[in-house]
Amino acid sequence: MHAIRISGHFEIHDVRNAFVSSLSKFTQVSANKEIKQKNINCIRELLNLAIHDGDCLRDSWSYVLDCISKIDHMRVLGLGDLTDSEYFQSESAPGKEVQPINQ
Repeated sequence: MHAIRISGHFEIHDVRNAFVSSLSKFTQVSANKEIKQKNINCIRELLNLAIHDGDCLRDSWSYVLDCISKIDHMRVLGLGDLTDSEYFQSESAPGKEVQPINQ
């Protein structure tokens, strides 16, 4: 974490991106494996980094946002809610009646 902060504050972009990328890979949210406690700890550290040192992340925010998006996707699948693709399906799908919006 300290290396990410230092590289961010001194604007050493390549080093910062490498550290944040590595931290996001250790979260294992992209893998189809079971998430263990060490992965949860990496998720927490990545989120803490975003909360407390977000201003120095700059283009490394993409790693954080990708991780958050995948975590939310897992949550949606676990709860059985509608996925993004189901929200954005065509309204004119056969067999579905479009309800008017009451104003």
